[in-house]
Amino acid sequence: IYGLAWGAVLGSLLHLLIQLPGLLRLDVRIPLQPRLKHPGVREVLILMGPRVLGLAVVQLNFWANLFFASAMLPGSAAALQRAWILFLVPQGVIAQSIAIAVFPTFSAQVARDETSNLRSTLGQVLRAVLFLAIPATVGMVVVRLPIVQLIYEGGNFSLADSQAVAWALLFYALGLVSHSLVEIITRAFYAMHDTITPVAIGGGAMLLNVLLSFLLIQVVQGPDPYTSGPFGGLALANTIATTIEAVLLIAFIAPRVGGLGGEESRRTLVSVGRASLASLVMGGVLFASLPLIDLTGVLIGTPLAIGLGLAVFGAVAWIIKSEEARLFGKLVISRLTGRANPLDN
Repeated sequence: IYGLAWGAVLGSLLHLLIQLPGLLRLDVRIPLQPRLKHPGVREVLILMGPRVLGLAVVQLNFWANLFFASAMLPGSAAALQRAWILFLVPQGVIAQSIAIAVFPTFSAQVARDETSNLRSTLGQVLRAVLFLAIPATVGMVVVRLPIVQLIYEGGNFSLADSQAVAWALLFYALGLVSHSLVEIITRAFYAMHDTITPVAIGGGAMLLNVLLSFLLIQVVQGPDPYTSGPFGGLALANTIATTIEAVLLIAFIAPRVGGLGGEESRRTLVSVGRASLASLVMGGVLFASLPLIDLTGVLIGTPLAIGLGLAVFGAVAWIIKSEEARLFGKLVISRLTGRANPLDN
């Protein structure tokens, strides 16, 4: 266990060190003495408090789930925790990476008072995130058990353990879209120097998560108390609370950017419709490939099925003229051929 602790510490250190070469190339002179009275430093400290609380809300939501799960059958909390770790992989790849990349653009547009450009950028980013999160949700739901078996199963970790994790992952996966939207919209608030609104909404969502946990553990339960126990209701409570949080964030950010209706709303609905259609086709292909996974084994069959599903989704999205599919296609081509980045046009 000491190795895990040292691994986390060293990983954090490397996360810092890997950014230093880029900072040094900017030829920025960094004074070593603290300047706490500088207006910029004071503003950062003021904004940092709510931001820290906002980060804590996500973990507190999960800890609340674990608290309830610890009173259930042995293994329930472990299944919930392993499912959450798996869920964080696509959530981090899709939402957090895009949110971090787009934050400087949001900030620059706010600083220049470019409300129209901010609204357009926010709409484009939300559509891109939805284009990725919708098929990821469908994929996790359909092949959740093979994924869990591929990652965890072996040794003392049995098929029943995999089924328990897959049960929780089913309900967490349904919240991928909402978690992704929250990541993006909170960055837009931060760019506006507003850390209070997302924290207040997140705090309300946390209380709702606790209330829903009380209710849903009474009704969400399969035939087996271990492999499909009430801990699935805890994951569903998290998903519902986060979905309401995302809806409220959209409602509060819309007037701040001049509204998200009209053309932006139409383009988003069209994008979601096309991504959903392509995802349904992909889901059908993945479901049909489940016997192939059983035949070839999870080590070979699961990556093959996922690769096939991605190819089908991309092909269908391209055929039905998804704007995001064509943009991602152009990005790939520009990377491979060295052509101009289409985002720079």
